[in-house]
Amino acid sequence: MAVLTKADLLTAADRLTFDRRTAWKQAAELASKLSTDHAGLFACVLPAIGLLAETARTGALREYHARLLASLAQDWSAERAGPALADERMFCSLPGPGEAEQRKELVDLLGLFGIEALLDELRAGAPATAAEMTRVALQASGFDEMRRRLRVQLGSRSDVLKSGAQLNALLEKAQAANERRIYNSAQQLLDKPEMFPLKVFGLGKLLASGRVKPPSGLAEQAWILLSTGLPGVSGQEAASRASEWREWAMTANIEGQNVARVMVRAWHLRALGQDLSGESD
Repeated sequence: MAVLTKADLLTAADRLTFDRRTAWKQAAELASKLSTDHAGLFACVLPAIGLLAETARTGALREYHARLLASLAQDWSAERAGPALADERMFCSLPGPGEAEQRKELVDLLGLFGIEALLDELRAGAPATAAEMTRVALQASGFDEMRRRLRVQLGSRSDVLKSGAQLNALLEKAQAANERRIYNSAQQLLDKPEMFPLKVFGLGKLLASGRVKPPSGLAEQAWILLSTGLPGVSGQEAASRASEWREWAMTANIEGQNVARVMVRAWHLRALGQDLSGESD
């Protein structure tokens, strides 16, 4: 996963005509384009505003910040706030509630994008509390979506990854001690359908390393498998997709063939109605 951070500053050079309502849309579109252009490196590219996320997650906003924001929202209409938020120096110096130092503190915590987002919410009736302002800041930061995607890609596989690491360590020790029975038992456990997400994760590492470069359509399938899981398909469609991977594997190197085998198995499991853990839908 790649993070397009400082998403609020992408159009900063044109701040006088800046529209926060379209800025995030532009950042999301750029992230989507980068995700497509670099499908061989990343499962996805997500926009985020690190400053807002840090402020929200560390609980840095206090009640006096919320009161100052509420006063600004009441004193400044959206039309008046627009020019004030065009530049940090302008925001800190224009007449209105709060001293310059207090407004500078808001900029340091929220950035101009975040301040505008919170002012809009306050004008719409949001409670002027630190808790509510923190919630709005976190939502505007893109952090929750990034965390959700990480949970899908890594959190749901955490037990399998930890188990796989221990089984691989056991394989090495059993091989060194020439304990074939233990080695074979550990290998059988690794080969179980429940451990398939471990192979998927290995596939992702190979793709990200750049050592394996499937054609764009196949690479997108692999990242979909890694990030959200393959969509449900008919047996015929799954067989067709698997056939594409087998055909590509004929000209691929050893690592590419390993990736192809994982993808063929993934489409087979998907046709059987199983997810990455081998559980039924």
